[in-house]
Amino acid sequence: MSCILYCNSSAIAHNVKFLSNIIHKRNGYLFGVTKVLSGSPELAKIFIDHGCDGIADSRWQNLKKIRESDIFKQNKNYKNIPFLNLRLPTISELAQIVKYSEISLVSEISIIKELDNESKKQKKRMQIIVMIDLGDLREGLIPEDAKNLDFKKWQQVLSPFIKEIIKFNNIELVGLGTNLACYGGIVPSDENMELLVKLYRWVKEEYNLPLKYLSGANSSGIPFLIEGKMPEEVNLFRIGESMILGLNVLNRNPIEGLRHDTVKIAVEVIEKKFKPSKPIGKSAQNAFGELVEFEDKGTILRLICAAGRQDILVDGLKPLDNDIEILGASSDHLELHLKNNYNKYDIGSFIEFSLSYGALLSASTSKYVDLKFI
Repeated sequence: MSCILYCNSSAIAHNVKFLSNIIHKRNGYLFGVTKVLSGSPELAKIFIDHGCDGIADSRWQNLKKIRESDIFKQNKNYKNIPFLNLRLPTISELAQIVKYSEISLVSEISIIKELDNESKKQKKRMQIIVMIDLGDLREGLIPEDAKNLDFKKWQQVLSPFIKEIIKFNNIELVGLGTNLACYGGIVPSDENMELLVKLYRWVKEEYNLPLKYLSGANSSGIPFLIEGKMPEEVNLFRIGESMILGLNVLNRNPIEGLRHDTVKIAVEVIEKKFKPSKPIGKSAQNAFGELVEFEDKGTILRLICAAGRQDILVDGLKPLDNDIEILGASSDHLELHLKNNYNKYDIGSFIEFSLSYGALLSASTSKYVDLKFI
């Protein structure tokens, strides 16, 4: 194919082992999040083989792809690996969610009731983790008038919720969880982790529940963990981006000890010509409704590659060659400027780029991008 996403298996495996060692030393659980590579069974295999205790994804379609892949069906060691549904269940897809996952994050009693009914139909006991919103304002329980992290206010919201859950026969409450640095950019802190731990302890004691998990961290919690600030009770870590890219998701800086040569994308050159740097004629909106201004740099050597905005988030690409400058992209064409060494990159050759998390998501989801593990 003309656009290839390469994944460095050994580099990803190194990152999984590095983080799993830290987490397992504190008797924690590491669930590898596969959505960043669109539920790749090859990625799930790397996760499990090198230290992950479970697989997590926000799409049941990805969990199905992994579970029904030859890689997983042919290995008996993978049979009892728990699958975690990361996105709050949709009523329209409950049958699939119950079928392809053992655990789900939840925040609505009405959905838990439907989960209970569907679990009964499938003769299955569904495990759930109740999500607590600690201020990031994504999913989870939070007081309507919350302005600070007041334990009593969160307790008042959580108490009737737990009382309803324990009435269901086909549902098992196995933990509490939270999401941070996703929507609101709120980072893990001593204050919000303390509230989560207090709620966890209270639920266990008040309702005599042997909660297995306190899921207080996605990739945003890794710096807090490495610094030794994460409370011991937090034991379930849902990690994808940091294992794949080796980055601190709070500032996108490299995490010491992790490898960053994990993924790259290569795009084929389909045109190479000297052309003006500024379009000629009266301008209007481009294909995406944008009014774009161009600097006149005179004649430059322009390359066109066979990928565009339909395939990838172009703003998340960074050329691995410093001689390449990204000029822009249409839906199907990536426009580049070759600044020096004009003899490089003949027609049919490939130019390589590193990817941001957003670019990696879009590329792995596109059917026009070939995924290869090397």
